[in-house]
Formats: sequence, C-alpha cells, structure tokens
Amino acid sequence: MKFTDELIVIARKEVGVREVGDNNGKRVNEFQAADTLAGGGYAWCASFAAWCIRESCKKLKLKNPWCNSASCDVILAFGRSNGILHDTPQVGDVFLVMHSKYDATHTGIVSEIKGNRFREISGNTNDSGSRSGNGVYEQWRENGSRYKFVRVADLIKETAPVARNWTVTVNEKPVANTVIGGDVWVAAREFGDALKLKTTWNASHQTVVYDGKEVELQVSSIEGKSYLPLRRLCDAVGARLKIDGSEITATK
Repeated sequence: MKFTDELIVIARKEVGVREVGDNNGKRVNEFQAADTLAGGGYAWCASFAAWCIRESCKKLKLKNPWCNSASCDVILAFGRSNGILHDTPQVGDVFLVMHSKYDATHTGIVSEIKGNRFREISGNTNDSGSRSGNGVYEQWRENGSRYKFVRVADLIKETAPVARNWTVTVNEKPVANTVIGGDVWVAAREFGDALKLKTTWNASHQTVVYDGKEVELQVSSIEGKSYLPLRRLCDAVGARLKIDGSEITATK
C-alpha cells in the first residue's frame, strides 16, 4: 500500500475519538505522545497529524521524516524550509489553517478532493471545524487563501529506501545520521559535542543553540534525537565538509 493510502486508512479509523475532560483522555494522550512536547492536556491537532504519520511509516517500514511538533507554526516552518509547502491540496497532505503568513492555527490530514473543496480528518476539532473542539472528525472545507498544504509524501518518496548508507564523522568522532529529502541530517547534540560546542534548546523558537548562537534551521525529531541538515549546519557554524565515497567528514 502507498504511504498516502495508509495514512488515510489510519487517520479515518480514529474518527469518533472524543476527549475526556479538556484536551485529555486515553486516546488523546496517545496522540500527544507522538509529538516532541512532554506531558498532556494541551491542544492536540498537530499531535494527531504526527501520530498518523508515525503509525503509517511504522506500518510500511519507512523512515519517518516528519517534524513531530505539537505546534502548527513549526509545521508551517518545516514545510517552507523543505520546499513542500503548497497552495493547493493533494490527498495525504497536512493542511494548515492560516491566521497570517507566519501563524497557523489548526492542522490535519487531507483525505479527499472534489473541485475546490477538500475533505479532512483532524483532531481537537468539532463538526464546525473549530481549532478547539472535542475529538477527531472528518469534514469538508472550501479551499482558499486561508489554507496551506504540507506535502509530507514528497519526503517519504526521497527517504524510502535509502540507496546509500553514509558514515559521518565530526572531528574524528562518529555522529548518528539519517537521510531526509535526499539530504544527510545529523544528530544535533552529537555534532555539537564533537566540535566542543555547548548545545542548548530554544523552546520558543524550536531551534538548536550552539555556544549561545541560535541555528536558524528546521529541526527534525527522530527516535528522541533532534536532527539538522549537515551541509547547511556546517555552513552555519563554519565547519569544513569533505565527502569521499560514502564517508563524510566535518572538521573545524
């Protein structure tokens, strides 16, 4: 089965889930556990999208390239930085309801398209499409300028399967890596430790900080680690990059 087909099947099975209390409940908490924000009790539309993508990748044995954020604004930035943000929908896209150019307020999965309308499955909503509802619903929306669409399937196509296994060393220390969208990404903290940089996290901007300097690159969270694109990361910190066959070395 294709990723987009599996994504819709998994999302649709959750239609009918309802909160218990405010932004809580056993199933809602399971959705929230798929994002990078600890705890529960917070708005969970982005968490639901992250859970659906994670479960689809797991079922099809694909690497998960998603940002796994609980923030619609981070999903918006992720789409822009990866070149997968669109004005028109395709089935399997992650849609965003836009308040302004850099402010998104609700998200979910596009399940069907008819003319200028798209059907969507989203969490933390209701039968009127609210961004602060009580469960998972599937409903139609009229497309227009208030929507953007993040084409996660474009990243899935690039990452599965990966044709080459890269070995990445930074200052002669091996660093965990993966491939997203055809680019090599590395574990942010391991990269910083190898270069003897103090690594911290800016929670409000969702960015990595090295020695007090914020790195303005989109972060992807994979199996509990934050990953950054290696080439652009080296440019940001002034490290030299060398590629020899399947071996990549970075030094500073």
